[in-house]
Amino acid sequence: MTSLINERLPEELLADILLRWSFIDEDGAWMASAVCKHWRRVILSCPQAWAKVSLTFKPEVAKVPEEWCIEEDDLDRAASPREKQRPLARWLQRSAGVPLFLRIHVEVLAPGLYDKMANLLPHIMSHLDRVVELEINSDSSIFTSSILVLFSSHLFRLRRISLHFVRSRRLVILLPEGEDFGLPDFWTLFSACRELHAITVRGCGLPVPANPTPIPQQLTYLDIQQVAPDHQGIMCLPLLCKNLTVLHIHSISPFCSDTPPNMRISLPNLTTLSLLNMGTSDLAYLLRDIDAPRLSRLSLSGFGESEWRVEIEEGAKTYELFAGMGEAFEAFIMRCPEIRELHISDTLFPDRHLLAVLQHLNNLRELHLQRTFVGAPALRALTRVHPAEEVAGKKILCPQLWRLKFVHCDFVSAEYLARLVQSRNSISSATSPIRKLTLNYCRSILEKDAQTIRNASSSAMNIRFKAAAIVNVEEDAHEVEIEEGNQGLPLPPRVTFANFIEQFIE
Repeated sequence: MTSLINERLPEELLADILLRWSFIDEDGAWMASAVCKHWRRVILSCPQAWAKVSLTFKPEVAKVPEEWCIEEDDLDRAASPREKQRPLARWLQRSAGVPLFLRIHVEVLAPGLYDKMANLLPHIMSHLDRVVELEINSDSSIFTSSILVLFSSHLFRLRRISLHFVRSRRLVILLPEGEDFGLPDFWTLFSACRELHAITVRGCGLPVPANPTPIPQQLTYLDIQQVAPDHQGIMCLPLLCKNLTVLHIHSISPFCSDTPPNMRISLPNLTTLSLLNMGTSDLAYLLRDIDAPRLSRLSLSGFGESEWRVEIEEGAKTYELFAGMGEAFEAFIMRCPEIRELHISDTLFPDRHLLAVLQHLNNLRELHLQRTFVGAPALRALTRVHPAEEVAGKKILCPQLWRLKFVHCDFVSAEYLARLVQSRNSISSATSPIRKLTLNYCRSILEKDAQTIRNASSSAMNIRFKAAAIVNVEEDAHEVEIEEGNQGLPLPPRVTFANFIEQFIE
């Protein structure tokens, strides 16, 4: 197999393939060097393939008692070069002088952790000035703080840092009562990193500095996930990071205060904002306090469904439950007139509030809706495309809209969607035509409906369609989702690296 590849594949192309393999697989470079002499020579000539350095320290998995019979899979696993300890000094030597991506995964209950770290640190310390991305996954902020204190003065070229904290169940009983996941010295440690522009923190709150000077002014990307701050704590960081272009706030716990004080912050350079998995009231407070006049991409997801499930089952109206959040959303949109891409998913956000938002989005190009209650009212409103209708008091919504995506939107009607496409793609329309339409797993739309919608367009339109059907399985007594048209078809063969090479050559 390898001899065929070596004969028919140019060395430059093989080097590019092996390099891409190393990007998606931390063991890729090492495994490629063990295939044959030719591959070894090629991969050793690519220092970029050795630029991802991974240090993993986990507790040992309990060994299974020896049995009289050994499975073939166990033999393959034992002989596999994956997840074996690599000689760090040799790996760093092969990376030559290219920028490094350093990943450290630590569980403090790993046996001999500190002895192993003491042996590896001398090798890594002399190469820290080449590290441009640092990722630390740990179950203790105490350990992470120690590593950051040790590394920070050497990370001159650091551009991106990711800190992920997951408290393990076994560790809870061993940690002091007061150990919360915080990094009090974070900003002071990285004040010297003049190239740091991206920070991702999961499960740990960053401190709010008393003096804004330590925050790098070149910081443009901030991602905060799975934290439990108050409203003031979550807003102070964007307030001090004036040059942000991307801000993600995910999975935050409910704010302690019922009515947080107004903290209006202006982010003049912000272009992308994501607010995911939080309560409707918390989302409303965040939208109330953020001004982003240049915002072009907005994503809202995971709010309201679990929060209001009981009330909705008891008959409460969704537009009443979402009234406060809907008003805050509309007020926010009025302050961000340049939005071109809107994503709303996993929410019961009703048509009434969505229409109130869309009437202010004259520059909207793309609308992506997933698992929402959007239905006939929104589709009818988007069907208005003639100036005469504006005279009658009905405004043309989103005149520059050219891409629509519906995923798991069970109230989307094929009839109204066909009218929308026919109106917007007609010659007399005052709007941009719909050029891309995606319909995935919408129960009310079948394959014949998708063809009808395609035929309703008088201009070229790319439509992607996946139909979902619900099948009741009596044996398991649960619902299974399948793609219509794929029943009874054989599964595609598993794609391996060897299959990929063979297909590539052919």
